[in-house]
Amino acid sequence: MFVFTDHIVRELFIDLLCIHRTGRFAILRKNLAMKRIVYIILFLSVVASGQAQLVVNVSDTIACAETNIVLTASGMDSYSWSSAVVLDTNAGDSVNTEPIVGTHTITVTGTDTSGTDTLIVSIVINPNPTVVIQSSAVNDNDFVCLGNSATLTAISDTAVLASVMWSPSTALDTDSGVSVVSTPDSTIIYTATVYNDYGCSVSGTKSVKVGTSYPAFSVSADPVTICPGDSSELTATPTTVVSRFTWSPAATLSGSSGSLILAGPTTTTAYTVVGTRDGCSVDTTITLNVLVPPTLTYTQSSGGATIKLDETDIITAVCAECVSYVWKLPNSTLFTTQNEQIISPNTAGANIIKIKGIDSNSCSASVNVTVNVDSSFAGTPFGLNELAKDEVKAIQKGETMVVSAGSTIRQVAIYNLLGEQVMNKAVANKSLEQISIDNLSTGVYVVLVKTDIKETALKLYLN
Repeated sequence: MFVFTDHIVRELFIDLLCIHRTGRFAILRKNLAMKRIVYIILFLSVVASGQAQLVVNVSDTIACAETNIVLTASGMDSYSWSSAVVLDTNAGDSVNTEPIVGTHTITVTGTDTSGTDTLIVSIVINPNPTVVIQSSAVNDNDFVCLGNSATLTAISDTAVLASVMWSPSTALDTDSGVSVVSTPDSTIIYTATVYNDYGCSVSGTKSVKVGTSYPAFSVSADPVTICPGDSSELTATPTTVVSRFTWSPAATLSGSSGSLILAGPTTTTAYTVVGTRDGCSVDTTITLNVLVPPTLTYTQSSGGATIKLDETDIITAVCAECVSYVWKLPNSTLFTTQNEQIISPNTAGANIIKIKGIDSNSCSASVNVTVNVDSSFAGTPFGLNELAKDEVKAIQKGETMVVSAGSTIRQVAIYNLLGEQVMNKAVANKSLEQISIDNLSTGVYVVLVKTDIKETALKLYLN
């Protein structure tokens, strides 16, 4: 008579009663009453009376990665093993293996005088989690100043960790959880052990070191006062060991760390630098003064209207604080204290005149003035050959200007209507001179001819 207290075992036994022959059988039962589905596999042999039976004992049929599995066979005289996984031997009553993650089968065949018997063993290897411990004190080489704290966080490739345990618990706010806070009095090496849903685990370590020495340093600015658009060098000079410097606000700085930083604020700004040594920090502030730039505007006699090629536009720079100006014309740059220039471009279109006004502090302001020039003339342009009645004459022949005079020519200079000299040529004992003008654009020019007798200025139109 048989008595069963477990319904699963009872069902397996009922299956066993249905077997009426010798051989190897596997009975599979699925347990639906448990939270997770569990398959129970029973390998059994039904043998005739007096026949030897092969038995295999497995150290772990479900294990974590990097676990050594030991399989031991008994019941027969000799044994041979085979599998896709690596075994330490293929013969003998015991083998060792360390399979990779996955489900694997190992076949063992036993032999004795009564014959052979074979069993297939299934092993499931589950993955281990990974862990990397991050510290909020990483920038200070894992140091915290005495009395301060560091947050330690266990980072794993497993999306959901079953649990994380920390040891020792000394100076921790808790000994479990993904993140803990340590406030140690001395250096402590912590170990975090993480477990995944398979019950597999891995451990990692992280030190929290304690600093007790504060840094000392000085700060300077060169120069301490700048104009808008300029920059100053901010320097932190240590007088004791300083492991790092951090500057703020970083918006107008060339960087946020280091002992030398360039600052370029547009308004007066106070900068804070923090010096750190073994987690202990000291901060100080330096102010960089930014001067107010001059106010520069301008007026045009043309009122911005388009002028003709033979007209002028008087541009006046208006700046109460300025002591000098830089006028950047289309073909030259003029440095002067004069705030007014008479402009007569010889190029049609938009001519850009750039004016920079400079005050007594060397601060500056700039404006761009556009002089629009029409390709037509207010009067009737005259050609070179119309000067025949003058003692000095000039004739354009293609890309050459021919200048003649009743006396010896000493020098010929050509100017555009901005007053810029575009050509100058010395002449030796000639009353007729040919000058190449292929590099001059179409427009009105002034030709200054010096002879032994006089100087003659001619306003000419070249096409």
